[in-house]
Parts: sequence; structure tokens; C-alpha cells
Amino acid sequence: MKSYLRGFRSGLLMLAVAWLLPAFSPEPLVQAQPRLSMGSLLPYSAHSSPRMTQEWHGLSGWAGYDFATACGEKLYSPVDGMIAYNGLDGYNHVDASGRAWPQSSMLVIEFGDGYEYVLLHGDYIAEVGTAVSRGDLIGYEASNGWSTGCHSHITIRKIGAPVKWGD
Repeated sequence: MKSYLRGFRSGLLMLAVAWLLPAFSPEPLVQAQPRLSMGSLLPYSAHSSPRMTQEWHGLSGWAGYDFATACGEKLYSPVDGMIAYNGLDGYNHVDASGRAWPQSSMLVIEFGDGYEYVLLHGDYIAEVGTAVSRGDLIGYEASNGWSTGCHSHITIRKIGAPVKWGD
């Protein structure tokens, strides 16, 4: 009976270590394959605790989700791809009160088969034409443009049309 309990406790210990180990990893959280699921497409490290601040919303062509962490939090590429754009989003935003907001910063990563990963509001350091791999540093959380605080507005587009990827 003692050997059975010893084996059982050893198995429990291995399960606990396997469950806790990712939380202590210094590397960004990366997935084996890009998938259109919420967890695999967030640009944060395993140590971050992003919270969804707005569900599916946005202007036509820009619909997506908002996630927030601390200002200055590092952002990592969640996909393998090519930096297609790093600049302003091209919209002169005017809210319901008539206040004009500056254009938002925008980063676009093309990641194959017509898909684009679009981030808004951050301070992006990745250069256009650069290949990126999942886990590469691409910028920092910020509050640029039409924004109420540090966050990332994340849109996935296929051939220019937003894809509702959080279901």
C-alpha cells in the first residue's frame, strides 16, 4: 500500500509542477500554431494579466476587442508574419460631443492566407518589412489616439474584413 501512495503522490507532484511551470517562465507565452482563439492571439507575456475592457466593438473595418495591462507593458507578436504597416490609422475621430481626437497608432502584421493582425493605441517599435516570429517584441502598451487609457485594440482581418475571433 505504501508504494501505491508514494506513486500517487509522485504523480500529483508532477501534475502540480506541470501546471505551475508556465506561470514562472520568463519567455513570452507562445502557441505551437496560430489559431483564431482568444488566448493564442493576445500580445502579452505569460507574466501579464490582461483584462478585457471592451468586447467586440469598433468602426466598420476596425471591429475588435480591447485588452488592457499597465502602460508600458511589453507587447509581443502572437503570430509568425511580416510587419506590413506601422503608423497612424488614417481616421480623424470625432466623438458624440464633437471633440476631435488625434489619429491612433497602428501596427499591422500579415500572417498568411489573407490574414492581418491589427493593433491600435500602442507605441510600436517593429519596422515595416521585418519578419516577426511569435514572441518577438513589437512594442509597448500605450494610450495613443481616441483612447481612454492604456490598452490594445486588437482586430483580426481576412482580406480586409474583420473576423470575430473571440468566440
